[in-house]
Amino acid sequence: MSNHEYLHLASTHPAHIAQNKDEMRVILLGTGSSVPSEQRFGMSTLVQAGGYNLVFDAGRGAVIRLT
Repeated sequence: MSNHEYLHLASTHPAHIAQNKDEMRVILLGTGSSVPSEQRFGMSTLVQAGGYNLVFDAGRGAVIRLT
């Protein structure tokens, strides 16, 4: 399979499945590196509930970027 074909395959991740109306999902974003680094910022959190996608990202990186 070529890289081009791979990019157009449907997602197999459970998050692609539509949620029930009474379901809430909390997804951690940017958790890939366990090595602390000054060049990387912490994760953010995605909450999916009631048809809304709410992203919470107010860690050290957000403060640095605001200033």
